[in-house]
Amino acid sequence: MTGPTAVTVPGVGLVIRGRRVVLPDGPRPAAVAVSNGRIAAILSAGAPVPGVAEVVLGDDEVLLPGLVDTHVHVNEPGRTLWLKVGASLD
Repeated sequence: MTGPTAVTVPGVGLVIRGRRVVLPDGPRPAAVAVSNGRIAAILSAGAPVPGVAEVVLGDDEVLLPGLVDTHVHVNEPGRTLWLKVGASLD
């Protein structure tokens, strides 16, 4: 019996694996290949990618590839300039 075929993705230096990776078709186990800080490929969870650094998330962690966190803290001391973007706490 042979294992999964190794995957080669050019330029990839990091693979992040998780049991709960939220993708357009819903959450599922997957591996996210990263090249130069960008998502290069979404792979099956068990796809071996030899020669790259690997991060395996814990069972209680969720990976949201491509999500940009745009929230701000407008009430932090010394950050009154942030209130000028049109938001108010009143």
